[in-house]
Amino acid sequence: MTLKEQFPMILLVAGSGRNVGKTSLICKIIEKIRHTNRIVAIKLTNHFHATTNNSGEDIVLYQTDGYTIYKEETISTKDSGRFLLSGAEMVLYIEALKQCTKEAFLKALTLIPKDSAIICESGGLSDHTQASGFILVVGNTIKNKSEQDQRLPMADLVFDSSDENVAFDVSAIRFEDGGWNIGVKRDRLK
Repeated sequence: MTLKEQFPMILLVAGSGRNVGKTSLICKIIEKIRHTNRIVAIKLTNHFHATTNNSGEDIVLYQTDGYTIYKEETISTKDSGRFLLSGAEMVLYIEALKQCTKEAFLKALTLIPKDSAIICESGGLSDHTQASGFILVVGNTIKNKSEQDQRLPMADLVFDSSDENVAFDVSAIRFEDGGWNIGVKRDRLK
């Protein structure tokens, strides 16, 4: 068993598929935390899309053959634009080959101010790192049942969004003393 590198400043959010509420949940957390902490949001995906700003130019902070890190600067309906609208001070969008996920994440951390609370939307990152909190959002859409079955035991908190009237209660989630407290007892990070 390989020990995962620990990151107390990271709150990781993953989901059972698309459109299950990951972005809505993250936006609620950002809105709550932004008043007391600098918050940075990261969306890390293994899917590659055309990424441009309003002037048609990519905002590339770092690029290799295996991944690209973009800085989002435009409020929009995209997930990363919604993170900005919710109050994130900085938003990074990362496209990475699956085998480059951890490397891309570690590089992104070098681009972020040290005292930031970081919330990251990524399914694959939980395979490589130990965040101080891991929230799984499950809904009617299940992209990969075996991945969901693997992630359920790792999750500290599970939100079921299959009810379209779900209201994510983020009142217990806090960032304090350099780490996330999501309102559940845990002993994985010391």
